Amino acid sequence: MSARTIIWLVFAALAQVVHSEGLAYGEDQQPLVSTPQTRASVLYHLQPGADGFAVHKIADVLEHANLDVWHLSPERGAYVYVRDAGEERTMEKILDRVNSAAVERTPISAPPPPPADHAYPASAFPWNTSLSHLPNSTYHNTYHSYLELHDMLYALHDAYPDVVTIVEYGRSSEGRPLLGAVIQDEEVPSDEEKLLSFSHAHSGGRKGEADTKLAFVISGAQHSREWIATSTASYLAHALSSNTSEPGSLRSLLKHFDFHIIPTPNPDGYVYTWEHDRFWHKNRQPLGLGVECTGIDLNRNWGYKWRPVTYGDVDLSSSDDNSWQGEADLKKKHKKPKPTPNPCSASFPGSRPFQAPEVNALANYVTAIGSGVGGAPGREIGVYIDLRSFGQMLSTPYSFSCQRMPRDNEDQLEAAMGAVKRMKAAHGMGYKTGRLCELLYNAGGNIMDYMYKRESIKYSYSLHLRDTGTYGFLIPPEWIRPVGEETAQLVTYLAHFVARQRQLPDAP
Repeated sequence: MSARTIIWLVFAALAQVVHSEGLAYGEDQQPLVSTPQTRASVLYHLQPGADGFAVHKIADVLEHANLDVWHLSPERGAYVYVRDAGEERTMEKILDRVNSAAVERTPISAPPPPPADHAYPASAFPWNTSLSHLPNSTYHNTYHSYLELHDMLYALHDAYPDVVTIVEYGRSSEGRPLLGAVIQDEEVPSDEEKLLSFSHAHSGGRKGEADTKLAFVISGAQHSREWIATSTASYLAHALSSNTSEPGSLRSLLKHFDFHIIPTPNPDGYVYTWEHDRFWHKNRQPLGLGVECTGIDLNRNWGYKWRPVTYGDVDLSSSDDNSWQGEADLKKKHKKPKPTPNPCSASFPGSRPFQAPEVNALANYVTAIGSGVGGAPGREIGVYIDLRSFGQMLSTPYSFSCQRMPRDNEDQLEAAMGAVKRMKAAHGMGYKTGRLCELLYNAGGNIMDYMYKRESIKYSYSLHLRDTGTYGFLIPPEWIRPVGEETAQLVTYLAHFVARQRQLPDAP
C-alpha cells in the first residue's frame, strides 16, 4: 500500500458542497495592525560573495540551527529571520562559517500576540461584499481573515451562480473545511448532482471523456505567511468568474478550461498568522506525545522524492517512487542511515509523506478531477500552478534534484518564458524562469514535482510572486491588485499556449 491511503467513501463524505452558515471557526482572528508595542526582530541578508554562494552548505548550517530561512538562492543569497536575542547570537556565530560578501541587518516589526481576552472582529477591514464588478470591488484592496476569505467564495457563487461552484474537499488538522472554487461555463448542476459526482469520484481514469477541454488548477499559500499568494488566488477566482464585458475578466478562458482555485490550502496556519505569529508557515498539526513542537511544512510533505532532510541532492540510484529508504533497509544494505527529521525545524517535512491531512486531501482532490468533481465533468489537468512568495520566479521541475532533467523541460521553459514576458507587460515587473533546483535549492517532497510526476501534469509550475526581498512576506496591501493583474496575464498566456499545443477546438 502506498504512503497515501485513499479511502474514497470517506473522501466522498468530506468533499461535498458546504454552506457558509456552517463555518464557525476562527471568529476571533486578528488583523495585521501597526502598534507601538511591536517585538523587535531582525532580517539578515547574506549576500553572495565573488566566488559564489555555497547554497547547500549554508542551508544545512541554518537548518541545524533551527533558524527561519525566508529565501535562499545562488543569485540573491540568504534571507534569515531572527526572532530574539538567542537566535541572533546563533546567527552571528554562523556568519563566521559561510562565504558572504556582505551582511545586511534589517529590523522588522511584527504584531505581538494579542491578549487572550482581546479580539478584533473579522469586519475590522470593511469591504464591499458585492463582487459583481471586478474593477470596482474593494475586496482586493486589503488582506482578509480566514472567514472573510470563505465569505468571498460564497459571495462569488452568489454573484456568478452560472459558473461558480464551491466544494469542500477535506478537513484540516484542526477541523477547518478545505474549500475550493470550481469555475466552468457548463450548466451548474444541482446540489444532489454535485454530491453524486463526488460519490463516484474515482470510478474512471485520469483523462476526461472528451478532449475539447482541460482542467487548470491553482493553489494558494501552502506556507501560511505568504498572504500575497492567498490574495492572488482569490483575485484570479474573481477574474475568471467576472463577465467578459468587464475589464480584467478572464472568463473567456473557460472555453477551453475548467478552473479549480484553492485559495487557502493551509487554513490552520493562516489563522495562526492572524492570531499569534505573522511569520508562521507550517500547518498546526500535533506531532505526537513527547514532541513539544507543532506543524509540518506542507511543501516538503508530498509523496514524490520525500526525504527526512530538507536540503541537498538525493541518491538517484533508488526507485523512482521515493528516494528515501527507512533506517532498517539502509542497515541491511550497509548504508549509513539518513538524519531523522527535526520536528522543531521551520521546514520539518513530517515523519512520512502525506502525513499532513491538508496535503493528503489536496492530493485526493487533484486525482479526483480526472473523473469529475463539483459537478464538472472529468478533465485531464493541463496546468498546475502553486502560488508562493517571495522571489519573482516562475519555476519548472525539478525541486528535488538538478541531476535529472525533466523530459518535458524544453516545452515547460518555452511556455514559462512567454508567460513571464506577458507578466512584465502588465506592470513592468520582471520574473525569472528556470528549474526550481537551480533558482533556489534542492528540496524533496515538493508539490510541483508531485504534480508533474505522479499526476502527469506536464505544465506544473511554482510561481513565487513579488517581491525580491524589500518587503519579503510583508507585501503592502496596495500591491494585491497589481500582483493579481500580472498573474492573470501569466494564466492567460499559459492557457492559450497549452490550448494551442493540445490543438483544442478554436484555440487562440
